[in-house]
Amino acid sequence: MNLFINIILLLVLVSCTSRTKFNPEDLIFTKEDFYRSPKKLLNKKDIKHDIDMLIYAMENGYGAKGFLPNGQFERAIGSLDEIKSFSELTEEEFCKKIGDALWDIQDGHLTVKARGKLCGKQKKWNEIQGEVGDNFAIEITKNKGRPWHIERRKINGKSVGLISITYYPSHKDKIWGEFLHSAKRLLKLDAIVIDLRGNSGGDDTIGFKLAELMQDREVTPGWDKTIESFAAETIALSTNNFLMQKLWLDKNKQPVSEYISNFLEERNKLLSEIKEGKHPQNKVYTWNQSNHPFGKNMYMGKIAILADRKCGSSGESSLEALAKHPNATIYGENTAGKYHFGNVGILALTHSKVTVILASKYNAYEDGRNIDKIGLAPDVKVPKGNDGLVYALRDMFKE
Repeated sequence: MNLFINIILLLVLVSCTSRTKFNPEDLIFTKEDFYRSPKKLLNKKDIKHDIDMLIYAMENGYGAKGFLPNGQFERAIGSLDEIKSFSELTEEEFCKKIGDALWDIQDGHLTVKARGKLCGKQKKWNEIQGEVGDNFAIEITKNKGRPWHIERRKINGKSVGLISITYYPSHKDKIWGEFLHSAKRLLKLDAIVIDLRGNSGGDDTIGFKLAELMQDREVTPGWDKTIESFAAETIALSTNNFLMQKLWLDKNKQPVSEYISNFLEERNKLLSEIKEGKHPQNKVYTWNQSNHPFGKNMYMGKIAILADRKCGSSGESSLEALAKHPNATIYGENTAGKYHFGNVGILALTHSKVTVILASKYNAYEDGRNIDKIGLAPDVKVPKGNDGLVYALRDMFKE
């Protein structure tokens, strides 16, 4: 038995020491990467390079490392190393093996794609649809080309404001326009419904601003502590978020938004500062909502928040912020469970062009529980097949 264990340890040691060497800058997507087509058939050298690149990114720039339960991270790295034993793999086979290797990690943001399509076991999980109806304004927002819609209705003699937020672009994006001003006009109505069904996330700043408007106070996150990685590799991965957009816009001769350019400048500056030792490896933030009591201008009507299986990430964080209002009730079904590990960066593997989404931070509850891939539970569970909006409006005003 001891001989067998020693052989295994030796194999692991050899595997680790023979890995390709990388630097943080190697993780940044380049113009050459953008125009390089993925290889439909990967040879052993291609496979080794891309797997080593992924392991390097996960071991050095993945914000969830050290916070995952039950040795999940270590087992995943071992499974990735095993992929290097193949002499050749098609692009699809390679992506599937990576997706399967990372599946057991309880991180709802961690996704693996090839040509924009999910790979491996996570494909089935990510494609689960909500069962409590579509966001009431999904078609309206699509037609208007913006993420929000506000309207008023009369329900049983009551004045009700309906707010739809289908996704969260940057809060600096001009697409938000009159959103907060229009939402403020609803604060004199009898009730407000906020529809977050299908909201897969983005920048939750506007969601928090809406919560602060309704509660008349500063609103903190639902979790208790955030640990954010400031490793050079993490910053390199986050640079890709907007760099890929810029490269696409440049190729198609479209203007690059100012906030994209500003973000890239900020990332480049931050990366230089990290190399100079001006930032710690991790930054820790703590939150305490009790330090911020409700204001005298808090909205006094009823609030219904609609959520479903496709509401995730910033959709979930803004859901918790809005639900801190004492008159708020969440209707629907469990959310997506993309909660604890956020502020993701993108890794594009060189030869396969497989992309892997890696979080930069860990949001922790005081008791240490992990609800990723489980989701936030509603206050009122809407029966499967019922429309959440219809159900909530009926329940809010029942005698």
